[in-house]
Amino acid sequence: MTPIAFIGATIAGVGVHLAAIDLPYPEVIIAVSVVGVGILLAQHRPLAPWLAMAVAIAGIFHGYAYGESIVGAEMTPLLAYLTGFTAIQLTVSLTVLGLGKYWQALAGGYAQTSRQVGFIILGVGLAF
Repeated sequence: MTPIAFIGATIAGVGVHLAAIDLPYPEVIIAVSVVGVGILLAQHRPLAPWLAMAVAIAGIFHGYAYGESIVGAEMTPLLAYLTGFTAIQLTVSLTVLGLGKYWQALAGGYAQTSRQVGFIILGVGLAF
């Protein structure tokens, strides 16, 4: 459910931007959310029940940033953009899930794979 919460929230975030509602420090919050995901994966602990809510909040900020590229567009390009980025996010999520399961099977265990991916994501978040 976490990817679905994120994707739904990104669509809502685009709506927030198009409604001319300003969110504070979107780039910083996006980077912090990426760092947070990296830390969660690197720790390899059971996911907390509040994680879907945190991911949804991050998704709003990600969608808000996506909305900057479509401000002022007419309805047809706007719908095409929303459909396209939703499809891409869903495709990326499912691909990463499949690759993660494949890598997990090759590595012989979830803990090591989760930690490695977590540190990679953490590094990307810190870079940005």
